[in-house]
Amino acid sequence: MSRFSHLSAHSHYSLLDGIPQIDPLVKAAMYFGMPALALTDRNNLYGAIEFYKACEKAGLKAILGIDADVSILDNSGRIIFLAENTEGYKNLLKLASAMHLAAASEGASGVPYANGTHIENFGKGLIALIPETMLLGRGAADMIERLQHALGKESVFARLPWNHAPRESIRDQQLRVAGIAKGLGLPLLAGDDTYYLKPEDGSVRDVVRKIADPEAEPDGLDRTFISMETANERYRDFPEALTNTEEVAKRAEVKLDLGSWVFPKFPLSGETTYEAELEKAARQGIAKRGLGPTEEVEKRLTYELSVINAKGYAPYFLTVSDLLSYAKSAGILTTTRGSAAGSLVSYLTGVTNINPLEYRLPFERFLNPERPKAPDIDMDIADTRRDELV
Repeated sequence: MSRFSHLSAHSHYSLLDGIPQIDPLVKAAMYFGMPALALTDRNNLYGAIEFYKACEKAGLKAILGIDADVSILDNSGRIIFLAENTEGYKNLLKLASAMHLAAASEGASGVPYANGTHIENFGKGLIALIPETMLLGRGAADMIERLQHALGKESVFARLPWNHAPRESIRDQQLRVAGIAKGLGLPLLAGDDTYYLKPEDGSVRDVVRKIADPEAEPDGLDRTFISMETANERYRDFPEALTNTEEVAKRAEVKLDLGSWVFPKFPLSGETTYEAELEKAARQGIAKRGLGPTEEVEKRLTYELSVINAKGYAPYFLTVSDLLSYAKSAGILTTTRGSAAGSLVSYLTGVTNINPLEYRLPFERFLNPERPKAPDIDMDIADTRRDELV
C-alpha cells in the first residue's frame, strides 16, 4: 500500500471556505499514519508557522504551500504551489506578498492572484500541482511550458482527482484527466482538495461559504480528509500517481529556524561591521542633535552600545533607522512610541525624537542585559503608505 499524504489540505485560514483548525488537521494525519501533510490555504500563508510548529511537535513532516488563484497567458484557475526547500519557502512568501500587493493596488475589489511574471520571478524551489480545469483551459500547453521554464520540468504535475463530475464515474473522469495529462507530457499526482475532516462537516462548509457568497451553491463534492486506505482504493488504477505523491512528499524539505532572531542583512561598505556602523551613525548623530561631546553623553552612549552589541542587536537598530530615514525622505508620516524613548542610541540615529538624558529616561526600561527578548521599537506609519515600506 502506498504511503499517501494529503498535498492540498485547507484549514480555517482559507477564510470562509475551510473548516478545520490546525491541531485537528495534524492529528487527523497522524491518526491515519501519514508520513507528511501539506497545508495549502487559499492565497495565503497565515497558518504556516502554526502548522509547522504543530507538525514538529507531533513528529509529522510539514509541507508548506499555497492554493493560489492564477492567471497565466489566457488560462485562469487555481494551482497548488508547494515549497520544495528553504529557497522555495522564501519564494512562496514573496509570491503571496506580490499577489496581495497587486490586489491592494486595484482597490477594495481587488482579488489576490499570481500572474506569469510573479511565477517567473518567484518560481524557483516550488512544485506546481495543476487541476483538471486548467489542463482543459485555453492555451494549456503554453501555460505548462511557462511553468516548467520557471519551476523546472520535474516540478510540474497534473492532479488526478478523486471527486467526479455529475453523470460521470470517478474512473471515467480519472481516465480522461490521465489522457489529457499524457498529451501535455505531465506526470500524474494523486490528490484532491480537502476542506473538512468528516463527511458530515460538508454541510458546515456549505453554510460558511454562504456567508462569503449568499449565492453560493453546495458543490456536491467530497472534500473529506480521507485515509491512506481510501486513497489507495480511489487511485488503485493509477499506481504511478500514488508513487509520485509519495515522491513529492519526500522531496519537500523545508527546515525553519524558529525561536531565534533573524534580522535583515543591512548593507555594509568595505570591511566594517554592524557594530562599527551603528557606533559611527550614533556618534554622527551627536552633532546633528545639537549635543556636545560631554562626559554624560559619552558614558551613556558607550554603555548602551555595549549592551546592544552584546545582545547582537546592531543590525536591528540599523535597519529601523534606515527604514525611518527613508520614510522621512519620501514624505511618509511616521512616529515612534514606547520604551524606545529611553535609548540615546535610538535618539542619535533618528529612530526617536526624545532626548532621554534631558528627561532622565532609563535605558533599562527599553533594553537590559537580562532581557531575553529583543526590544520593541513601536512604529506608527501612515496606513495609506505602509506598503511602500513593507
